[in-house]
Amino acid sequence: MGGTQLWRFLQTVVPTALHQNTAQLKKQPTDHLLMDLTMFIHRSMKADMVVERSLNSSVIASIKSLVQSYKPRQSLFIAIDGAAPIAKLPVQILRRAQYFDKNKHLKAPYGIMNKVHRLDLSPGSAYYGRLELLLKETFDSNAESQSWNQGPYKEFKISGSINSGEGEAKVMKRILELRATNAFDSSQIPETFTMLSGDSDALMHLMVATPDIDCIIQRGWWDSPLSFGFLRKQLASKSPAKDTNRIMHDIAFLTLLLGNDYLDKIQHIGLVKLFNQYLAQQYKKYDTGDIDAKSDGHLVNVEDESITFDLAAIMGAIYPKSNKLLPSDTLLTRKKTGQELQQTKDYFEALTWNLGLLKAGECPDYNFIFMPNDVMDAEYLYIGLTDWISEIGETRWKTEWPQRQNNASTAREATLRSHLEPNQFSIGPYLHSKLAPLISNAHHFKPSVGVFPIMQGIQNLNIIDSFELLISGNVKTTLEVYMLNVTSDLASTSLPGFISFAFVVESFDQSLAEFVNISTIVHTGGTRVHIQTPNVAGPAEQIMLAVGLGLPRTLDQGSTLDLNVQISNGVINVSPINSTLAMGHVNFNLDVGAINTNGLFAKSLKMQTGAGAIHAVANITDHLHLESNSGYIQMDARFVSPLESNEPVRKASIIADDGWIQGSLSSYSTLHVQSRAGPITLDLEPLNISTTTSINDAGVTTLNFVGDYYGTFIAKTSLGKVSVTGEHGFYQGTLDTK
Repeated sequence: MGGTQLWRFLQTVVPTALHQNTAQLKKQPTDHLLMDLTMFIHRSMKADMVVERSLNSSVIASIKSLVQSYKPRQSLFIAIDGAAPIAKLPVQILRRAQYFDKNKHLKAPYGIMNKVHRLDLSPGSAYYGRLELLLKETFDSNAESQSWNQGPYKEFKISGSINSGEGEAKVMKRILELRATNAFDSSQIPETFTMLSGDSDALMHLMVATPDIDCIIQRGWWDSPLSFGFLRKQLASKSPAKDTNRIMHDIAFLTLLLGNDYLDKIQHIGLVKLFNQYLAQQYKKYDTGDIDAKSDGHLVNVEDESITFDLAAIMGAIYPKSNKLLPSDTLLTRKKTGQELQQTKDYFEALTWNLGLLKAGECPDYNFIFMPNDVMDAEYLYIGLTDWISEIGETRWKTEWPQRQNNASTAREATLRSHLEPNQFSIGPYLHSKLAPLISNAHHFKPSVGVFPIMQGIQNLNIIDSFELLISGNVKTTLEVYMLNVTSDLASTSLPGFISFAFVVESFDQSLAEFVNISTIVHTGGTRVHIQTPNVAGPAEQIMLAVGLGLPRTLDQGSTLDLNVQISNGVINVSPINSTLAMGHVNFNLDVGAINTNGLFAKSLKMQTGAGAIHAVANITDHLHLESNSGYIQMDARFVSPLESNEPVRKASIIADDGWIQGSLSSYSTLHVQSRAGPITLDLEPLNISTTTSINDAGVTTLNFVGDYYGTFIAKTSLGKVSVTGEHGFYQGTLDTK
């Protein structure tokens, strides 16, 4: 939240607060030690690819050292980043793009067994799953295999990557929950907290906490700790105002103007300059006695959840640098675009959305995203604010995002409110957060009761390609489509008749074409849904497509449902609430991106990605095809009997050119598995009459047959090695060729 600038600002404004007595702080008793582990893991990686065992050893040793140093008396809490709000997706795409060359190939090797790539440090990854298990086995006293019993704490808790929310937000939410429990027991002395986080977001969370949270905070494994209570007093002493909590809210609000992962920054401003102008405006009000209930020198009013427009005076004073006029007389140095008022309103929504996330430790709305049309600087924001003041005749704006006080009662209320717990379902990396609100508001999908596949495509050149859903027979379902940040000039683009601007829903008896944010019940009796964005030359805009489907629990006899998705750059996640729905032919094809299915039940499943990972947990009746040209494949698949009486084919093909293949497959009749250089490690349980073919040019193949196997086995390798374990009747080919 302003990142490096926030720490530089503190170093400039309150240097003594950052240089406290480290030994004295570590001697202070603490009840709860809370760690945001994600950034520490990143810092422990010395290269894009490291040996997993070495990385884990470094992380575990550092945690042990910190526990022994702070000696938490009650609990140890570890948070790992889960899926972030959709607002962070543009940043995530840009960060991950740096690992690929212009041909969409990874610059560093990926998918090498026993090594971790930086791309593995993503929510829902197989590595995070292994790390979380290791953490539990090491630090949880309730674990049967606990390997370290020197922790003084009584309780260990971990919020893993399948739980939505970023690490520092999870830590804040946990503190609120602990404080709420403590507050309801009047016999207890208020508990103390120590927070470890390498992110400035942690400071921002503490700034807007109400009531105040006194906490020891340490930035990293090796950084010195500081008392946030002392830091807060030092900052508040700079202001003539007396309400420390509101001063901290104002500083957090100003810091948000510097931008973060969810919000673009206001150009050409610095936090020190902003803070000095903020103080100047406050001292001016107090010196002249210009203080009233509506304008008391603060930017954020916590009690009535409003934002004052005093920010306009601050922006007006910042530009131009030589400006000596009063803000109301400031001369404009730029031509107005006509977008200033609306974009400023949208920007304020984004600011208060961020405040809501900071205060509650959880996102107010995972679907929210701010996509500006113009680059904003201080003058731009000043124009927008003055136009806004003229329009409404008010000096403050009532926020639409509730800025609820994080006191004991509201924290307890937030903890106890009814919703589906994240650990009741599991999906792949990015869209856990997108799925959660759809599940919690599942009544919007009536009468569907079965599965909610969630798909998202991201493309920087106005192309998402297509998404197609084919239904025949008496199948009734719901559909929600969101397309964000589509430039207005595309609406006038000449398109083929069967493709609308966003998507077309075609029934056998009627047709419906709409643009964005559509929720509709797909007609019974047969439906074809086709979504495609036009392939036209245009500005480098980013388009995001999110599709949610609500499907019936079972298909009637004669009904089929086929799904075909083509995306250039993005993520596809499909996670059924249950696996009783039998889909037809399901096809996912990505140029760059990851595909994740968890519990899908289909007649055939085809998953292909040019550069990215595949995670497949599925029940299949006929055909399974998984292919990744530059990435790994993790699978847990089973062939099952179809709902109809036809005998299934049970044929599987698994191909990974440059990555590894691992997992399990059972009840197949034919399997072809192939890798050019990566290792293949599979647990197999084929039918008795079956054929298994393994081709690995230069990698190591390890196949374990579960139970008796009397089928045909063929293994081919040029430079690699093949080993087979388990009972097998006979085989053809060479098992071990180097």
